[in-house]
Amino acid sequence: MAISPIKESFKGSGHLLLDIFDADGKPTGVYHQFGNCTSLTLTPQSETETRESNYPESYGEELESITQKRPTKFKMTGNDVPRKVLALAVFGKDVDFEQEAATADQTLVVTPTPGTVTLLPHVNVLAAGLAIAPAAGDALVLGTDYEVDLKGGAVKWLETAKVTGSLTITYRHGATEGYAITIGTEAQIKGALRLNGKNHTNGAACILDIWGASFSPTTELDLMGKTFLSPTFEGQIQVMPGHDEPALLRSF
Repeated sequence: MAISPIKESFKGSGHLLLDIFDADGKPTGVYHQFGNCTSLTLTPQSETETRESNYPESYGEELESITQKRPTKFKMTGNDVPRKVLALAVFGKDVDFEQEAATADQTLVVTPTPGTVTLLPHVNVLAAGLAIAPAAGDALVLGTDYEVDLKGGAVKWLETAKVTGSLTITYRHGATEGYAITIGTEAQIKGALRLNGKNHTNGAACILDIWGASFSPTTELDLMGKTFLSPTFEGQIQVMPGHDEPALLRSF
């Protein structure tokens, strides 16, 4: 009678959550979604130190060795870029961005050069009320003398005789809400990870808790690329106070 084989394979999926530690390196208890995590790898590390013989009769042979554990490395990749993840991917922070609607005309005096672009102090410029004119003379004509990117708040000057001397841009802008991300303002990233996952081979829940880790972005972000952004982060797991283990994997 043969021994029946073991069938305990693993094919997982899940929701990855991040708690980004505060300035003191402490957990906040507030978790953010990482998004569509396409890869999450754990790589155990160890280091072996060997004492070799220097006796003539056993020269070079191992006398004894010790193996010591080292922090486990991890790597995570996703192809969603929620604001929190995008900020982490550029060593930055995300903050709310808000522009109130103009209650009066805004003016900007410029001396443009044909073929160049002037950036307005505001975005989300309104088409109604936009005008460009010299101190004396006829106003410039949109599409003939200049072009405008209303959303971005930019004016391109065309090659015409009217684009000369001092010109006044008059405009209003609408209200805008969103977020802004600082780039290169943070020196390191520390946080905790929780994977609420599932093993699809047996339907069991799979929960991974990494109580503390330091990590950093390792991929360039091509903001003009033909493929979806796919930020990757790599780091190592750390021992946190109050926990007997650096990380814990549960299946039930």
